[in-house]
Amino acid sequence: MKIKGLIPLISLSLILFSCAKKGMPPGGPEDKIPPRIIFTFPSPDSTQVGTDLEIEITFSERMERKKTEESIFVSPLPLVPWELSWHKNRLSLRSPGTLRMKTTYVVTIGTGASDLRGNRMKESYSFAFSTGDFIDSCQISGEAQIQEKKEAGISIWAYLLKDEVETHLFKDKPDYVTQTDFGGRYNLQNLRFGRYRLFAVRDKNRDLVWDIEEEPIGVTTQDVILDSVILKSENINFILAQRDTIAPSLVNCQALDRGKIRLDFNERLQRESILNLDNYSVHLQKSPGEKLELSSVYFQGDNSKSVFLVTEDTEQGGNYQVLVSDLRDESGNEIDSASNSCLFWGTGLPDTIGLTILYTQPKDREINVPLKSDVKIFFSEPPEKKSLKSNFILKDENEEPVKGISLWESDVVFTFMPDSLLSSMTTYKVKLKDIYDISNNPLSDSFFEISFTTLNKDTLGSVSGEVKILREKPKGSIVVVLKKIDSDEILYEKVIEEPGEFLFDMVLPGKYLAKAYIDKDKDKKHGFGEIFPYIPAEPYTTFPDTIPVRSRWETEKIDLIFK
Repeated sequence: MKIKGLIPLISLSLILFSCAKKGMPPGGPEDKIPPRIIFTFPSPDSTQVGTDLEIEITFSERMERKKTEESIFVSPLPLVPWELSWHKNRLSLRSPGTLRMKTTYVVTIGTGASDLRGNRMKESYSFAFSTGDFIDSCQISGEAQIQEKKEAGISIWAYLLKDEVETHLFKDKPDYVTQTDFGGRYNLQNLRFGRYRLFAVRDKNRDLVWDIEEEPIGVTTQDVILDSVILKSENINFILAQRDTIAPSLVNCQALDRGKIRLDFNERLQRESILNLDNYSVHLQKSPGEKLELSSVYFQGDNSKSVFLVTEDTEQGGNYQVLVSDLRDESGNEIDSASNSCLFWGTGLPDTIGLTILYTQPKDREINVPLKSDVKIFFSEPPEKKSLKSNFILKDENEEPVKGISLWESDVVFTFMPDSLLSSMTTYKVKLKDIYDISNNPLSDSFFEISFTTLNKDTLGSVSGEVKILREKPKGSIVVVLKKIDSDEILYEKVIEEPGEFLFDMVLPGKYLAKAYIDKDKDKKHGFGEIFPYIPAEPYTTFPDTIPVRSRWETEKIDLIFK
Protein backbone atom coordinates (compact mmCIF):
# COMPACT_ATOMS: atom_id res chain seq x y z
CA MET A 1 0.00 0.00 0.00
CA LYS A 2 2.76 2.44 0.88
CA ILE A 3 4.74 1.66 -2.26
CA LYS A 4 1.66 2.23 -4.45
CA GLY A 5 1.03 5.55 -2.75
CA LEU A 6 4.51 6.72 -3.61
CA ILE A 7 4.12 6.18 -7.35
CA PRO A 8 2.08 9.36 -8.08
CA LEU A 9 4.49 11.44 -5.97
CA ILE A 10 7.51 9.99 -7.75
CA SER A 11 5.86 10.63 -11.16
CA LEU A 12 5.10 14.25 -10.21
CA SER A 13 8.67 14.75 -9.00
CA LEU A 14 10.02 13.39 -12.28
CA ILE A 15 7.78 15.78 -14.26
CA LEU A 16 8.92 18.77 -12.21
CA PHE A 17 12.56 17.68 -12.54
CA SER A 18 12.11 17.26 -16.31
CA CYS A 19 10.59 20.76 -16.62
CA ALA A 20 13.44 22.24 -14.62
CA LYS A 21 16.03 20.49 -16.80
CA LYS A 22 14.41 21.91 -19.93
CA GLY A 23 14.19 25.42 -18.45
CA MET A 24 10.39 25.23 -18.32
CA PRO A 25 8.42 26.69 -15.42
CA PRO A 26 6.44 24.16 -13.36
CA GLY A 27 3.29 26.32 -13.32
CA GLY A 28 0.29 25.54 -15.49
CA PRO A 29 -0.50 27.15 -18.87
CA GLU A 30 -3.14 29.33 -17.16
CA ASP A 31 -0.37 31.41 -15.55
CA LYS A 32 -0.88 34.99 -16.79
CA ILE A 33 1.15 36.78 -14.12
CA PRO A 34 3.62 39.24 -15.70
CA PRO A 35 7.25 39.02 -14.59
CA ARG A 36 8.73 41.60 -12.20
CA ILE A 37 12.11 42.98 -11.22
CA ILE A 38 12.92 41.88 -7.67
CA PHE A 39 16.55 43.00 -7.32
CA THR A 40 19.11 45.17 -9.09
CA PHE A 41 22.75 45.92 -8.56
CA PRO A 42 23.69 48.63 -8.13
CA SER A 43 20.62 49.63 -6.13
CA PRO A 44 18.54 52.49 -7.55
CA ASP A 45 20.02 55.98 -7.19
CA SER A 46 23.47 54.75 -6.13
CA THR A 47 26.24 57.33 -6.53
CA GLN A 48 30.03 57.19 -6.84
CA VAL A 49 29.76 53.78 -8.50
CA GLY A 50 32.98 52.35 -9.91
CA THR A 51 33.63 52.65 -13.63
CA ASP A 52 34.33 48.90 -13.94
CA LEU A 53 30.87 48.01 -12.67
CA GLU A 54 28.94 44.81 -13.54
CA ILE A 55 25.17 45.35 -13.57
CA GLU A 56 22.86 42.62 -12.27
CA ILE A 57 19.09 42.33 -12.79
CA THR A 58 17.10 39.62 -11.01
CA PHE A 59 13.63 38.77 -12.30
CA SER A 60 10.79 37.13 -10.40
CA GLU A 61 11.05 34.08 -12.67
CA ARG A 62 13.03 32.67 -15.56
CA MET A 63 12.81 34.75 -18.70
CA GLU A 64 12.76 34.21 -22.45
CA ARG A 65 16.33 35.31 -22.97
CA LYS A 66 16.37 36.71 -26.51
CA LYS A 67 13.26 38.90 -26.13
CA THR A 68 14.38 40.10 -22.73
CA GLU A 69 17.89 40.99 -23.91
CA GLU A 70 16.40 42.96 -26.82
CA SER A 71 14.32 44.96 -24.32
CA ILE A 72 17.15 46.11 -22.06
CA PHE A 73 18.77 49.48 -22.66
CA VAL A 74 21.54 51.27 -20.81
CA SER A 75 21.73 55.02 -21.42
CA PRO A 76 23.87 56.79 -22.42
CA LEU A 77 24.62 54.01 -24.90
CA PRO A 78 28.22 52.76 -24.78
CA LEU A 79 30.38 52.69 -27.90
CA VAL A 80 30.80 48.91 -27.46
CA PRO A 81 27.76 46.72 -26.60
CA TRP A 82 27.45 45.24 -23.13
CA GLU A 83 28.33 41.57 -22.61
CA LEU A 84 25.28 39.67 -21.29
CA SER A 85 25.21 36.40 -19.32
CA TRP A 86 22.45 34.52 -17.49
CA HIS A 87 22.25 32.41 -14.37
CA LYS A 88 18.70 31.12 -13.91
CA ASN A 89 16.58 34.28 -13.50
CA ARG A 90 19.52 36.63 -13.00
CA LEU A 91 21.01 38.64 -15.88
CA SER A 92 24.48 40.19 -15.71
CA LEU A 93 25.69 43.03 -17.93
CA ARG A 94 29.42 43.65 -18.19
CA SER A 95 30.90 46.62 -20.04
CA PRO A 96 33.90 45.77 -22.27
CA GLY A 97 35.41 49.13 -21.32
CA THR A 98 35.21 51.55 -18.43
CA LEU A 99 32.16 53.72 -17.82
CA ARG A 100 32.25 57.49 -18.18
CA MET A 101 33.30 59.53 -15.16
CA LYS A 102 30.69 61.75 -13.41
CA THR A 103 27.84 60.36 -15.49
CA THR A 104 24.32 59.25 -14.61
CA TYR A 105 23.42 55.93 -16.22
CA VAL A 106 19.83 54.72 -16.68
CA VAL A 107 19.03 51.01 -17.05
CA THR A 108 15.62 50.36 -18.65
CA ILE A 109 13.91 47.00 -18.92
CA GLY A 110 11.18 47.49 -21.52
CA THR A 111 7.76 45.88 -21.88
CA GLY A 112 9.15 43.51 -24.51
CA ALA A 113 10.83 41.48 -21.73
CA SER A 114 8.81 38.27 -21.27
CA ASP A 115 8.84 35.07 -19.27
CA LEU A 116 8.91 31.53 -20.69
CA ARG A 117 5.13 31.53 -21.17
CA GLY A 118 5.19 34.77 -23.16
CA ASN A 119 3.87 37.00 -20.36
CA ARG A 120 5.37 40.45 -20.86
CA MET A 121 6.27 42.98 -18.22
CA LYS A 122 3.29 45.21 -17.47
CA GLU A 123 5.32 48.39 -17.76
CA SER A 124 8.90 49.47 -18.32
CA TYR A 125 11.16 49.48 -15.29
CA SER A 126 14.09 51.91 -14.94
CA PHE A 127 16.72 52.53 -12.32
CA ALA A 128 19.62 54.95 -12.29
CA PHE A 129 23.10 55.07 -10.80
CA SER A 130 25.97 57.54 -11.13
CA THR A 131 29.74 57.35 -11.40
CA GLY A 132 29.70 60.87 -9.91
CA ASP A 133 28.32 62.26 -6.68
CA PHE A 134 24.76 63.10 -7.87
CA ILE A 135 21.94 61.66 -10.01
CA ASP A 136 20.49 63.62 -12.93
CA SER A 137 16.77 64.13 -12.31
CA CYS A 138 15.12 65.52 -15.47
CA GLN A 139 12.14 63.70 -17.03
CA ILE A 140 10.21 63.57 -20.33
CA SER A 141 6.89 61.71 -20.54
CA GLY A 142 3.99 61.24 -22.91
CA GLU A 143 2.30 58.60 -25.03
CA ALA A 144 2.47 57.06 -28.51
CA GLN A 145 -0.24 55.74 -30.80
CA ILE A 146 -0.48 53.96 -34.15
CA GLN A 147 -3.71 54.20 -36.18
CA GLU A 148 -5.50 55.73 -33.16
CA LYS A 149 -4.49 52.82 -30.91
CA LYS A 150 -2.14 52.85 -27.92
CA GLU A 151 0.48 50.10 -28.10
CA ALA A 152 3.05 48.57 -25.77
CA GLY A 153 6.68 48.08 -26.78
CA ILE A 154 7.06 51.19 -28.95
CA SER A 155 10.65 52.40 -28.64
CA ILE A 156 11.13 56.01 -27.56
CA TRP A 157 14.46 57.45 -28.65
CA ALA A 158 15.89 60.65 -27.19
CA TYR A 159 18.88 62.36 -28.80
CA LEU A 160 20.84 64.90 -26.77
CA LEU A 161 21.58 67.56 -29.39
CA LYS A 162 25.06 68.93 -29.35
CA ASP A 163 26.76 71.13 -31.99
CA GLU A 164 24.83 69.70 -34.95
CA VAL A 165 21.10 70.28 -34.84
CA GLU A 166 20.20 67.52 -37.30
CA THR A 167 20.04 63.94 -36.04
CA HIS A 168 20.72 61.15 -38.51
CA LEU A 169 18.50 58.21 -37.61
CA PHE A 170 20.01 56.26 -40.47
CA LYS A 171 23.30 55.85 -38.60
CA ASP A 172 23.22 57.50 -35.14
CA LYS A 173 21.90 55.59 -32.15
CA PRO A 174 19.95 57.48 -29.47
CA ASP A 175 21.39 58.62 -26.17
CA TYR A 176 18.39 57.49 -24.12
CA VAL A 177 15.87 54.72 -24.82
CA THR A 178 12.70 53.40 -23.22
CA GLN A 179 9.51 51.59 -24.30
CA THR A 180 5.80 52.30 -23.95
CA ASP A 181 3.62 50.35 -21.53
CA PHE A 182 0.30 48.70 -22.37
CA GLY A 183 -1.44 52.08 -22.23
CA GLY A 184 0.98 53.53 -24.77
CA ARG A 185 2.66 55.67 -22.09
CA TYR A 186 6.38 56.23 -21.57
CA ASN A 187 8.60 58.02 -19.08
CA LEU A 188 12.25 58.89 -19.71
CA GLN A 189 13.88 59.50 -16.33
CA ASN A 190 17.18 60.74 -14.93
CA LEU A 191 18.07 62.87 -17.94
CA ARG A 192 20.77 65.49 -17.85
CA PHE A 193 20.25 69.15 -18.79
CA GLY A 194 20.14 69.84 -22.51
CA ARG A 195 18.07 70.04 -25.68
CA TYR A 196 16.47 66.75 -26.75
CA ARG A 197 14.96 65.57 -30.01
CA LEU A 198 12.63 62.60 -29.64
CA PHE A 199 11.26 59.96 -31.99
CA ALA A 200 8.93 57.01 -31.46
CA VAL A 201 9.72 53.91 -33.55
CA ARG A 202 8.21 50.46 -33.87
CA ASP A 203 11.74 49.05 -33.83
CA LYS A 204 10.93 45.56 -35.11
CA ASN A 205 14.48 44.18 -35.02
CA ARG A 206 15.49 46.10 -31.88
CA ASP A 207 18.68 47.42 -33.48
CA LEU A 208 18.08 51.08 -32.48
CA VAL A 209 18.37 52.14 -36.14
CA TRP A 210 15.35 53.29 -38.15
CA ASP A 211 14.58 50.97 -41.09
CA ILE A 212 12.77 53.35 -43.44
CA GLU A 213 10.75 50.84 -45.44
CA GLU A 214 9.73 48.61 -42.53
CA GLU A 215 9.28 50.66 -39.37
CA PRO A 216 6.62 53.33 -38.62
CA ILE A 217 7.99 56.40 -36.88
CA GLY A 218 6.56 59.38 -35.00
CA VAL A 219 7.85 62.93 -34.58
CA THR A 220 7.11 65.35 -31.72
CA THR A 221 5.75 68.87 -32.15
CA GLN A 222 8.94 70.41 -30.79
CA ASP A 223 12.36 69.74 -29.29
CA VAL A 224 12.45 69.53 -25.49
CA ILE A 225 14.76 71.76 -23.47
CA LEU A 226 15.51 70.70 -19.88
CA ASP A 227 17.38 72.99 -17.48
CA SER A 228 17.42 74.18 -13.88
CA VAL A 229 14.03 75.85 -14.41
CA ILE A 230 12.30 73.12 -16.45
CA LEU A 231 13.14 69.73 -14.92
CA LYS A 232 10.11 67.90 -16.32
CA SER A 233 8.36 67.99 -19.71
CA GLU A 234 5.01 66.18 -20.01
CA ASN A 235 2.57 65.36 -22.83
CA ILE A 236 5.32 64.90 -25.41
CA ASN A 237 3.20 62.66 -27.61
CA PHE A 238 3.59 60.82 -30.91
CA ILE A 239 1.48 59.56 -33.79
CA LEU A 240 3.44 56.88 -35.65
CA ALA A 241 3.10 56.51 -39.42
CA GLN A 242 4.87 54.64 -42.18
CA ARG A 243 7.20 57.01 -44.03
CA ASP A 244 8.01 57.16 -47.71
CA THR A 245 11.40 58.72 -48.46
CA ILE A 246 11.78 57.40 -52.02
CA ALA A 247 11.44 59.93 -54.85
CA PRO A 248 8.73 59.22 -57.47
CA SER A 249 9.73 58.33 -61.04
CA LEU A 250 8.20 58.77 -64.48
CA VAL A 251 8.03 55.22 -65.85
CA ASN A 252 6.12 55.51 -69.15
CA CYS A 253 4.55 57.93 -71.62
CA GLN A 254 2.49 57.60 -74.80
CA ALA A 255 0.37 59.66 -77.18
CA LEU A 256 -3.27 58.56 -76.94
CA ASP A 257 -4.23 60.72 -79.92
CA ARG A 258 -2.78 63.76 -81.64
CA GLY A 259 -3.66 66.07 -78.74
CA LYS A 260 -3.45 63.93 -75.63
CA ILE A 261 -0.48 62.35 -73.76
CA ARG A 262 -0.59 59.88 -70.89
CA LEU A 263 2.21 59.86 -68.27
CA ASP A 264 2.56 56.96 -65.82
CA PHE A 265 4.41 57.22 -62.50
CA ASN A 266 5.47 54.55 -60.02
CA GLU A 267 3.38 56.01 -57.17
CA ARG A 268 0.60 58.42 -56.39
CA LEU A 269 1.37 62.12 -56.69
CA GLN A 270 0.16 65.20 -54.82
CA ARG A 271 -2.90 66.74 -56.43
CA GLU A 272 -1.54 70.29 -56.21
CA SER A 273 1.70 69.48 -58.00
CA ILE A 274 -0.09 67.49 -60.73
CA LEU A 275 -2.44 70.33 -61.69
CA ASN A 276 0.33 72.91 -62.21
CA LEU A 277 0.92 73.15 -65.99
CA ASP A 278 4.31 74.78 -65.40
CA ASN A 279 5.60 71.39 -64.18
CA TYR A 280 5.47 69.89 -67.71
CA SER A 281 7.33 70.50 -70.94
CA VAL A 282 6.87 68.66 -74.29
CA HIS A 283 8.95 69.16 -77.45
CA LEU A 284 10.21 67.41 -80.56
CA GLN A 285 13.50 65.79 -79.64
CA LYS A 286 15.23 67.41 -82.61
CA SER A 287 13.89 70.87 -81.65
CA PRO A 288 14.16 71.23 -77.86
CA GLY A 289 13.52 74.97 -78.04
CA GLU A 290 10.10 74.58 -79.69
CA LYS A 291 7.76 73.48 -76.93
CA LEU A 292 4.23 72.27 -77.55
CA GLU A 293 1.51 74.44 -76.07
CA LEU A 294 -0.25 72.73 -73.13
CA SER A 295 -3.88 73.58 -72.44
CA SER A 296 -4.88 71.14 -69.67
CA VAL A 297 -3.58 68.57 -67.19
CA TYR A 298 -5.73 66.14 -65.21
CA PHE A 299 -5.98 62.71 -63.61
CA GLN A 300 -8.97 60.39 -63.45
CA GLY A 301 -10.84 59.98 -60.17
CA ASP A 302 -8.36 59.24 -57.39
CA ASN A 303 -5.79 57.54 -59.65
CA SER A 304 -3.00 60.08 -59.34
CA LYS A 305 -0.37 57.64 -60.66
CA SER A 306 -1.49 58.41 -64.24
CA VAL A 307 -1.50 61.99 -65.54
CA PHE A 308 -2.97 63.26 -68.82
CA LEU A 309 -1.75 66.26 -70.81
CA VAL A 310 -3.83 68.04 -73.45
CA THR A 311 -1.51 69.61 -76.03
CA GLU A 312 -1.55 71.17 -79.46
CA ASP A 313 -1.51 68.53 -82.21
CA THR A 314 1.55 66.30 -82.44
CA GLU A 315 3.08 65.17 -85.74
CA GLN A 316 2.54 61.65 -87.05
CA GLY A 317 5.74 59.69 -86.29
CA GLY A 318 7.46 62.62 -84.58
CA ASN A 319 9.89 61.68 -81.80
CA TYR A 320 8.87 63.73 -78.74
CA GLN A 321 10.31 64.17 -75.29
CA VAL A 322 8.35 65.08 -72.17
CA LEU A 323 10.08 66.58 -69.12
CA VAL A 324 8.50 66.94 -65.69
CA SER A 325 9.70 68.93 -62.69
CA ASP A 326 8.53 69.85 -59.18
CA LEU A 327 6.11 66.93 -59.04
CA ARG A 328 5.83 65.41 -55.58
CA ASP A 329 4.44 62.18 -54.20
CA GLU A 330 1.92 62.12 -51.36
CA SER A 331 4.76 62.12 -48.81
CA GLY A 332 6.25 65.27 -50.31
CA ASN A 333 9.23 63.64 -52.07
CA GLU A 334 10.19 65.50 -55.24
CA ILE A 335 10.46 63.72 -58.60
CA ASP A 336 13.73 61.88 -59.15
CA SER A 337 15.87 64.00 -61.51
CA ALA A 338 17.32 60.81 -62.99
CA SER A 339 13.89 59.61 -64.14
CA ASN A 340 11.88 62.72 -64.96
CA SER A 341 11.86 62.46 -68.78
CA CYS A 342 10.39 60.12 -71.36
CA LEU A 343 10.30 59.69 -75.16
CA PHE A 344 7.20 58.88 -77.22
CA TRP A 345 6.08 58.83 -80.85
CA GLY A 346 3.52 61.39 -82.00
CA THR A 347 0.35 60.34 -83.79
CA GLY A 348 -1.95 62.13 -86.19
CA LEU A 349 -5.00 60.19 -85.01
CA PRO A 350 -7.93 62.34 -83.82
CA ASP A 351 -9.72 61.89 -80.51
CA THR A 352 -12.85 59.80 -81.24
CA ILE A 353 -13.50 58.34 -77.77
CA GLY A 354 -16.73 59.52 -76.17
CA LEU A 355 -16.83 61.39 -72.88
CA THR A 356 -17.74 59.23 -69.85
CA ILE A 357 -18.68 59.89 -66.24
CA LEU A 358 -16.49 57.88 -63.86
CA TYR A 359 -18.63 58.37 -60.76
CA THR A 360 -20.60 60.95 -58.81
CA GLN A 361 -20.91 62.15 -55.24
CA PRO A 362 -23.50 61.33 -53.96
CA LYS A 363 -23.71 57.98 -55.73
CA ASP A 364 -26.77 56.93 -57.71
CA ARG A 365 -29.61 55.80 -55.38
CA GLU A 366 -27.60 56.66 -52.30
CA ILE A 367 -29.69 57.17 -49.16
CA ASN A 368 -29.11 59.08 -45.93
CA VAL A 369 -27.25 61.82 -47.80
CA PRO A 370 -26.39 64.74 -45.45
CA LEU A 371 -28.45 67.89 -45.87
CA LYS A 372 -25.29 69.92 -46.34
CA SER A 373 -24.00 68.18 -49.46
CA ASP A 374 -22.46 69.28 -52.75
CA VAL A 375 -22.95 67.37 -55.98
CA LYS A 376 -19.71 66.33 -57.71
CA ILE A 377 -19.26 64.76 -61.14
CA PHE A 378 -15.96 63.10 -62.08
CA PHE A 379 -15.31 62.88 -65.84
CA SER A 380 -12.88 60.70 -67.79
CA GLU A 381 -11.51 63.76 -69.63
CA PRO A 382 -12.24 67.51 -69.76
CA PRO A 383 -15.79 68.30 -70.90
CA GLU A 384 -16.69 71.49 -72.70
CA LYS A 385 -17.39 73.64 -69.65
CA LYS A 386 -19.98 76.07 -71.00
CA SER A 387 -22.24 73.33 -72.29
CA LEU A 388 -22.08 71.45 -69.00
CA LYS A 389 -22.87 74.45 -66.81
CA SER A 390 -25.97 75.32 -68.86
CA ASN A 391 -27.20 71.71 -69.06
CA PHE A 392 -26.71 70.61 -65.44
CA ILE A 393 -29.98 70.31 -63.50
CA LEU A 394 -30.59 69.41 -59.85
CA LYS A 395 -34.29 69.08 -58.96
CA ASP A 396 -36.25 67.91 -55.95
CA GLU A 397 -39.10 65.40 -56.10
CA ASN A 398 -41.55 68.23 -56.96
CA GLU A 399 -39.44 69.09 -60.02
CA GLU A 400 -38.33 72.34 -58.36
CA PRO A 401 -34.77 73.28 -59.42
CA VAL A 402 -32.19 73.80 -56.68
CA LYS A 403 -30.31 77.08 -56.83
CA GLY A 404 -26.59 77.10 -56.26
CA ILE A 405 -23.08 77.85 -57.50
CA SER A 406 -21.15 75.85 -60.09
CA LEU A 407 -17.37 75.56 -59.93
CA TRP A 408 -14.52 73.39 -61.20
CA GLU A 409 -12.14 71.69 -58.77
CA SER A 410 -10.08 70.64 -61.80
CA ASP A 411 -10.72 70.33 -65.54
CA VAL A 412 -12.46 66.97 -64.94
CA VAL A 413 -14.24 67.53 -61.59
CA PHE A 414 -17.45 69.61 -61.66
CA THR A 415 -19.02 70.71 -58.36
CA PHE A 416 -22.46 72.17 -57.69
CA MET A 417 -22.90 73.86 -54.28
CA PRO A 418 -26.54 74.44 -53.25
CA ASP A 419 -27.26 77.88 -51.80
CA SER A 420 -29.01 76.34 -48.79
CA LEU A 421 -29.42 73.02 -47.00
CA LEU A 422 -31.23 70.28 -48.85
CA SER A 423 -34.65 69.23 -47.55
CA SER A 424 -35.00 66.31 -45.15
CA MET A 425 -36.16 62.91 -46.47
CA THR A 426 -36.32 64.17 -50.04
CA THR A 427 -35.34 62.45 -53.28
CA TYR A 428 -33.31 64.60 -55.67
CA LYS A 429 -32.43 64.04 -59.30
CA VAL A 430 -29.32 65.11 -61.22
CA LYS A 431 -29.73 65.40 -64.99
CA LEU A 432 -27.24 66.04 -67.79
CA LYS A 433 -27.83 66.25 -71.51
CA ASP A 434 -26.07 67.52 -74.63
CA ILE A 435 -22.60 67.33 -73.04
CA TYR A 436 -19.44 67.13 -75.17
CA ASP A 437 -15.73 66.87 -74.55
CA ILE A 438 -13.28 69.44 -75.90
CA SER A 439 -12.90 67.37 -79.12
CA ASN A 440 -16.70 67.54 -79.62
CA ASN A 441 -17.30 63.88 -78.72
CA PRO A 442 -20.67 63.54 -76.97
CA LEU A 443 -21.29 61.96 -73.57
CA SER A 444 -21.43 58.17 -74.07
CA ASP A 445 -24.86 58.22 -72.41
CA SER A 446 -26.67 60.93 -74.32
CA PHE A 447 -28.98 61.46 -71.33
CA PHE A 448 -27.49 61.00 -67.86
CA GLU A 449 -29.58 60.86 -64.69
CA ILE A 450 -29.02 59.80 -61.09
CA SER A 451 -31.06 60.18 -57.91
CA PHE A 452 -30.30 60.27 -54.19
CA THR A 453 -32.32 60.67 -51.01
CA THR A 454 -31.46 62.84 -48.04
CA LEU A 455 -31.56 61.65 -44.46
CA ASN A 456 -34.24 62.30 -41.86
CA LYS A 457 -33.11 65.36 -39.91
CA ASP A 458 -35.01 64.10 -36.84
CA THR A 459 -32.48 61.26 -36.54
CA LEU A 460 -29.56 63.68 -36.19
CA GLY A 461 -27.76 64.73 -33.05
CA SER A 462 -25.18 67.38 -32.26
CA VAL A 463 -21.81 67.66 -30.54
CA SER A 464 -20.46 70.79 -28.85
CA GLY A 465 -17.38 71.68 -26.89
CA GLU A 466 -14.45 74.02 -26.64
CA VAL A 467 -10.88 74.10 -27.91
CA LYS A 468 -8.43 75.28 -25.25
CA ILE A 469 -4.72 76.03 -25.61
CA LEU A 470 -2.82 76.21 -22.33
CA ARG A 471 0.06 78.24 -23.71
CA GLU A 472 0.73 80.59 -26.63
CA LYS A 473 -1.14 79.44 -29.73
CA PRO A 474 1.08 78.46 -32.70
CA LYS A 475 0.32 80.17 -36.01
CA GLY A 476 -2.36 78.45 -38.07
CA SER A 477 -6.04 77.54 -38.06
CA ILE A 478 -7.48 74.95 -35.69
CA VAL A 479 -9.13 71.98 -37.39
CA VAL A 480 -11.61 70.01 -35.26
CA VAL A 481 -12.38 66.50 -36.52
CA LEU A 482 -15.24 64.21 -35.49
CA LYS A 483 -14.94 60.66 -36.89
CA LYS A 484 -17.40 57.78 -36.60
CA ILE A 485 -15.68 54.74 -35.11
CA ASP A 486 -17.16 52.08 -37.42
CA SER A 487 -16.91 54.06 -40.68
CA ASP A 488 -14.03 55.67 -42.56
CA GLU A 489 -16.48 57.66 -44.69
CA ILE A 490 -18.46 59.43 -41.95
CA LEU A 491 -16.29 62.29 -40.81
CA TYR A 492 -17.07 65.88 -39.87
CA GLU A 493 -14.58 68.75 -39.90
CA LYS A 494 -14.79 72.32 -38.68
CA VAL A 495 -12.15 75.05 -38.97
CA ILE A 496 -11.86 77.78 -36.33
CA GLU A 497 -9.22 80.50 -36.32
CA GLU A 498 -8.87 80.90 -32.57
CA PRO A 499 -9.45 78.76 -29.47
CA GLY A 500 -13.08 78.74 -28.41
CA GLU A 501 -16.39 76.96 -28.74
CA PHE A 502 -17.41 74.68 -31.63
CA LEU A 503 -20.63 72.94 -32.65
CA PHE A 504 -21.35 70.08 -35.03
CA ASP A 505 -25.11 70.45 -35.44
CA MET A 506 -26.08 67.66 -37.90
CA VAL A 507 -24.39 64.43 -36.88
CA LEU A 508 -25.55 60.90 -37.56
CA PRO A 509 -26.14 58.77 -34.44
CA GLY A 510 -23.33 56.49 -33.34
CA LYS A 511 -20.03 56.47 -31.48
CA TYR A 512 -17.32 58.96 -32.42
CA LEU A 513 -13.73 60.00 -31.72
CA ALA A 514 -12.73 63.67 -31.64
CA LYS A 515 -9.40 65.36 -32.22
CA ALA A 516 -8.03 68.76 -33.17
CA TYR A 517 -4.78 69.94 -34.75
CA ILE A 518 -3.10 73.23 -35.59
CA ASP A 519 -2.95 73.49 -39.39
CA LYS A 520 0.30 75.45 -39.67
CA ASP A 521 0.72 75.03 -43.44
CA LYS A 522 -3.05 75.44 -44.13
CA ASP A 523 -3.28 72.27 -46.25
CA LYS A 524 -6.22 70.90 -44.17
CA LYS A 525 -4.19 67.82 -43.34
CA HIS A 526 -2.58 66.88 -40.05
CA GLY A 527 1.16 67.07 -40.74
CA PHE A 528 3.05 64.25 -39.00
CA GLY A 529 6.40 66.03 -39.43
CA GLU A 530 9.50 65.08 -41.39
CA ILE A 531 12.58 63.16 -40.33
CA PHE A 532 15.35 64.65 -42.45
CA PRO A 533 15.46 67.55 -42.80
CA TYR A 534 13.68 67.71 -39.47
CA ILE A 535 10.24 69.34 -39.43
CA PRO A 536 8.17 69.08 -36.22
CA ALA A 537 4.70 67.55 -36.35
CA GLU A 538 1.70 69.86 -36.21
CA PRO A 539 0.36 70.11 -32.63
CA TYR A 540 -2.66 67.92 -31.97
CA THR A 541 -4.89 66.74 -29.16
CA THR A 542 -7.54 64.04 -28.76
CA PHE A 543 -10.61 63.65 -26.60
CA PRO A 544 -9.87 60.77 -24.20
CA ASP A 545 -13.26 59.03 -24.37
CA THR A 546 -15.67 57.68 -26.97
CA ILE A 547 -18.39 60.22 -27.80
CA PRO A 548 -21.98 58.91 -28.05
CA VAL A 549 -24.30 60.78 -30.43
CA ARG A 550 -28.05 60.25 -30.10
CA SER A 551 -30.96 61.48 -32.21
CA ARG A 552 -32.32 64.93 -31.23
CA TRP A 553 -29.75 65.21 -28.45
CA GLU A 554 -26.71 67.46 -27.94
CA THR A 555 -23.59 65.84 -26.53
CA GLU A 556 -21.87 68.67 -24.64
CA LYS A 557 -18.55 69.52 -23.01
CA ILE A 558 -16.31 67.77 -25.54
CA ASP A 559 -13.31 69.88 -24.61
CA LEU A 560 -10.15 69.50 -26.68
CA ILE A 561 -7.17 70.77 -24.71
CA PHE A 562 -3.72 71.48 -26.17
CA LYS A 563 -1.40 70.91 -23.21
